[in-house]
Amino acid sequence: MVDVKGSSQYRSIVVRYRPWQRAAVLVAFVLLLLLVAGASAYVTQTDFEQLKNKLLAENADYKKQLLLVTKQRDSAEQQLANITMGADVDRAAVDGLRIELKDNQDKIAELTEEISFYKGLMSPSERERGLSVRDVEILATAVEGVYHYKLVLQQTALKHRLLKGSARVVLIGSAVNEKGEQIQRRYALADVSADLKTVDIPLRFKYFQNIEGELTLPAGFEAQKIELVARATSPKKVQIEQTYEWKVQAL
Repeated sequence: MVDVKGSSQYRSIVVRYRPWQRAAVLVAFVLLLLLVAGASAYVTQTDFEQLKNKLLAENADYKKQLLLVTKQRDSAEQQLANITMGADVDRAAVDGLRIELKDNQDKIAELTEEISFYKGLMSPSERERGLSVRDVEILATAVEGVYHYKLVLQQTALKHRLLKGSARVVLIGSAVNEKGEQIQRRYALADVSADLKTVDIPLRFKYFQNIEGELTLPAGFEAQKIELVARATSPKKVQIEQTYEWKVQAL
């Protein structure tokens, strides 16, 4: 080679031109991309199917649990309803029996009292013979200040004969006078009851006599006691005096 002074020298490399090689590389690269994409798609699809199946399985399991819990709730509600109904029935039955028992006890007490009363009338002891007071009752009414009264006088004797006499009933209480002072007041039963015509109530009976009616308390008068004086003129003279507390029984 000739050495030429004053000019740059370049080394040349000769490369064989192969156009099919570039195409092969390009095709290989494209195939590689497709393979990677396909693999990714396959993995993604597989994961999706697995997740889907898992969710479906869990959903089915939840549905079973919901059905079971619903059945348990319905069963509990039915049991509660049965218990409540049974309790109501039992309570009503118990209440009914309690009322019936109370009525029977009241009837027994009343009959026992009646038997004792008639037994005392027909077979009295020596101490019990003569005129006596069996009962004094004051009952409330629907009208304020108005009361129903009932007094029972009886004759206890081995041999009953017609008893004659009289009885006087007086209400004792308090009231405020015109000066504002608390003072004692006394009212004969005949003065406050239209059912009695006289202060001295006639007595005429062989076994017993009821004195019964309604009374109206005077305004401002507060009843406290009931005083009863009964006198028999025949078959034997006798007088009894009794004082009772003013106790009003409810309707």
